[in-house]
Amino acid sequence: MNQFQPLLTDWAYWWPWLHALLPLAIFMILGWLWSVYKHNVHGVDVMWAGYIFLTAFYVALQQSLTHPRLWLVLLLAGLWGGRLSLHLAVRNWGQPEDHRYRSIRANNSPHFWLKSLYIIFGLQLLLAG
Repeated sequence: MNQFQPLLTDWAYWWPWLHALLPLAIFMILGWLWSVYKHNVHGVDVMWAGYIFLTAFYVALQQSLTHPRLWLVLLLAGLWGGRLSLHLAVRNWGQPEDHRYRSIRANNSPHFWLKSLYIIFGLQLLLAG
């Protein structure tokens, strides 16, 4: 038997991540709507650290919050995520869309505005969550 088999079939292992999907999906849709409004998807780079922090936060809510180490991990994840998001937001402020996203846009036209929901934002959600 594969050593990872119990992890793949045990819902208790996956439940905290599944519980985090709703707030992450809301965060994703808000970011996507903003990108449709701005006609620029590079905001997903700023959201990347937010996805990771929100996942850590919602998984932590499923645990006992009495252990100081858990609070330390959340604090460090929050500081890292905030710093990275701020850095990317300042760097990208007022800049045109990144060349990676322009290429994806060119390859997925027409209706890129809709396709970006799953090609860019959905993929980021799955990778970070």
